[in-house]
Amino acid sequence: MATGRSRNTRSRQPISRGALARFLERPSLETHLQPIYHLGTGHLLGFEALSRFPGGGGALEWIRAAHRFRLIEPFDRVLFHSAMRTFADSELPGAVFVNLEARHLDRVTSWLGEMPVAVARPLVSRRRLVLEVTEREPEPPLGWRAASHEVREHGPLLALDDFLCNLRFLRNVRELRPEYVKLDGKVARALAAASDEGARRIDGWLEAARSSGAVLIGEGIEDPGHARALRAHGVMFGQGFELGRPARASAWRIDRTRAASAG
Repeated sequence: MATGRSRNTRSRQPISRGALARFLERPSLETHLQPIYHLGTGHLLGFEALSRFPGGGGALEWIRAAHRFRLIEPFDRVLFHSAMRTFADSELPGAVFVNLEARHLDRVTSWLGEMPVAVARPLVSRRRLVLEVTEREPEPPLGWRAASHEVREHGPLLALDDFLCNLRFLRNVRELRPEYVKLDGKVARALAAASDEGARRIDGWLEAARSSGAVLIGEGIEDPGHARALRAHGVMFGQGFELGRPARASAWRIDRTRAASAG
């Protein structure tokens, strides 16, 4: 998803430096989880971790403040730690997709080292941690290819978020070579409404993304037609309100029937 933290984007007063500093000193947020399912079998692939901020503030407001006050690295670190702890404590199956800015890929090893071994090791050693970065952010200082090599040496997998059908996105897929490519919700909507010719053009982009070895995940599935369109074009995993809204981990622990066959 575009922000990678939350769908709550309501307009409010800008976050002040003081409010951001207090948040970083004593983080007060919740991490909710949104499921990712196989569109054919209903089996669970994992969950995306999404942050919920104090006072109901939208993610974009907090992200903009972190950039404005040049505190985006400690901000990303707090969100990363919260996502990891929440998922580890939940004992849910599958993988956890954790968002962070591409520029911080080279910080992940250090952030993992700050966490209790009991939290980090089971997810990393079993390849259940997926780092989700968006192409729209500045690329890592080392470049996509070098950053991906650095991350994979330590166990996490990679996902490229917000994929759209254009050459820039495709170039970054080929550079990063992620295990997963998450398609922007516009792709599902376009496929659902496309003519035969339009669908064939989109198919060409999807096949090019698959050629890197990535598994495609359709985001923004908000009605059954979106899921049917993705399946018809070979996209077999999906995420969206139609499949499951973000919720506390405790809500997903109650209903594990669709997760029974997952990792």
